[in-house]
Amino acid sequence: MLSFGTLGPRLVARRRQKVFFDLPPHGEGQGQPSALFADTVVGIIANMQARLITRFKNITPDGGVIELVVWRVPAPVPPTEHGYKYRAVYALNGERIVGFDNERGKGDHCHLDGVELPYRFISVEQLVEDFIAAVTTRRSP
Repeated sequence: MLSFGTLGPRLVARRRQKVFFDLPPHGEGQGQPSALFADTVVGIIANMQARLITRFKNITPDGGVIELVVWRVPAPVPPTEHGYKYRAVYALNGERIVGFDNERGKGDHCHLDGVELPYRFISVEQLVEDFIAAVTTRRSP
């Protein structure tokens, strides 16, 4: 998973990597492989004055993660034509159920139930509404 953060005035790309390791030979889960996630800086976009618009993260009672981050960037992220960089995700049990993002080279798109689809970005407000609707639909019994 690629995410963005700031390092001073620069936008920093981080890649989330799954790292596997064996537990020590004592206690519960003895000798069972386990995993953790580590963020690694994979690139820095120098001199880019990104401004955080909104950031929200919630852990649901069933352990799901709902997160939305939107940045205002001075130049569009190709091939998009708007000035926003965003990511929104709803994940449950380590699996992405809903995702919206505008990855460089791919543009605006969403991930719904394991399928990647084009997404038409209209505004930040509409993005939030679309994300909430997609999450609500998939969380409803």
